[in-house]
Amino acid sequence: MKKNIKIFDSDALKNIHGRVFLSITVFIVFFLLVFIQIFNVMIIQNYFSIEKKISNNHEKNKIDKGNIFDRNGVLLASTILNYSLYVKPDKIKDIKGLTKKLSKILNLPSQDLSKKLSSKRRIRIKNNISPKQHKEIINLGEIALITEVEKKRIYPLGEITSHIVGFTDLDGNGLTGIEKGLEDELNLGKDIYLSIDFRIQNVVRNELIKSIEKFSAQSAISLVMDIQTGEIISLVNYPDFDPNIHDIKMSKYEFNSATQGLYEMGSTFKPLTIAMGLEKNIINDNMKFDVSKPIKIGKYQIQDFEPYEGEISIKDVIVMSSNIGAAKIALLIGKDNQRNFFDKLGFFDKIDLEIKETIKPKEPINWKNTEIMTMGYGYGIAISPLHLCQAYASIINGNSIKPTLIKNKKTSLKKFYKKTTSNRIKNLLRSVIIENEITGKLSNIPGYELAGKTGTAEYFPGSDKNRASFIGVFPISQPKYLVFAIVNDPKGIKETYYYNTGGWVAAPLVKNIIENIIKIFSLPPTSSEDLLKAKKHSFKQNEII
Repeated sequence: MKKNIKIFDSDALKNIHGRVFLSITVFIVFFLLVFIQIFNVMIIQNYFSIEKKISNNHEKNKIDKGNIFDRNGVLLASTILNYSLYVKPDKIKDIKGLTKKLSKILNLPSQDLSKKLSSKRRIRIKNNISPKQHKEIINLGEIALITEVEKKRIYPLGEITSHIVGFTDLDGNGLTGIEKGLEDELNLGKDIYLSIDFRIQNVVRNELIKSIEKFSAQSAISLVMDIQTGEIISLVNYPDFDPNIHDIKMSKYEFNSATQGLYEMGSTFKPLTIAMGLEKNIINDNMKFDVSKPIKIGKYQIQDFEPYEGEISIKDVIVMSSNIGAAKIALLIGKDNQRNFFDKLGFFDKIDLEIKETIKPKEPINWKNTEIMTMGYGYGIAISPLHLCQAYASIINGNSIKPTLIKNKKTSLKKFYKKTTSNRIKNLLRSVIIENEITGKLSNIPGYELAGKTGTAEYFPGSDKNRASFIGVFPISQPKYLVFAIVNDPKGIKETYYYNTGGWVAAPLVKNIIENIIKIFSLPPTSSEDLLKAKKHSFKQNEII
């Protein structure tokens, strides 16, 4: 029997059609879902993102930027409204004629104006035009000119706090200082109260100017810090700049040398070396060091400013400022202890400050005996003035002190150094003032227990240029204020017997700053014994250092 074979089975065909239809449907649905997702991501979300940004910018513009004040409420930065002039070049009919008119009204060079008026897009001609200029521009009846009311940042004290407060660009974006470092808070309308005291800032600046002029120096830096809190009372670099004026010629003065500059600090490092040895129980007051012969290092040698025949104590190393003594102590301490101590002092990291202008110190490439010895007296490692102040404040206080530019900032103190180490360093620094014939007489303020250390560092080996510095603390019995000053490239004068060292240049500068602080804060004397001794003290004009 033959079977009937159906070439076209209707049921099978229906099944095939059904599967094809289902596959096509699934594909279409999948494609639509993918398309919707892509549309959502690329179009819808992007739209709302743009809307959100516009909204945020609108809200930002509605909120007045916060003000910046000193610790006593003196205004350092604020926002005002002013007119800005824009131009639509494609609407100008007579560029030459308009250039001539605007040049006269705005007192701008015709060449610069002509270039802007020839632009192919809308461009700002000038911001901060006066009401009189605004009226004259309106009277021109020129449809290509547009005046808009904009917000402008102003700095009432100008140069005095320029390196701290910083400045913004024409659109209000922070570029330096607190304006940049705390921009987010300021943009929310928050007022910022700094630790800076305008009165101290002003007198410090004036004293730096006097010192620069007196010694024909290149520049000078000073920091005043509260040792108990880490609050920076004053931070001055001179030359400085006016943040109200955007002048490219002044940009070289915007560099914050107090926080960004790296310097070999010279003899101000010696107390750190002593603290290092005391902290590790490597040295003590009974030890003596032979400083009668220079230490030879290749073609160089470590020698003292004034040679001494014989052995000296650790106190003498500081009071006499012996490079040889400090080098020998550093060698006893060794690489690992020295490195660990520098790390503890923060010499390998940027300081976390409220401004962005900070820098990481420069440590030596090689850390061998030569470097160990030279770092013992402040050469071979470069740090910022703020790093040095932080180190001194921490050792003297005994706790880790973190510098801050904010008033009443809450910080947790961590015990860092032994009390015996802190006390010994305080006594050694006081000995410099009491026993050093020059430094003491040029810096001591009877009744206020000043302690400190001088520093004189060459720009580079064999250079005839140096940096004269002094770091002072008072009153040393209950340390409250630290004052540091450094004068770059001072020239010796007749009054200083042509010496340009830290003792002759920077110590008197710090003394003048401290006397102003005492007067402004009405600080009473802390030592009557110091006052009595001062009456018996006389100064021999032929003494030198």
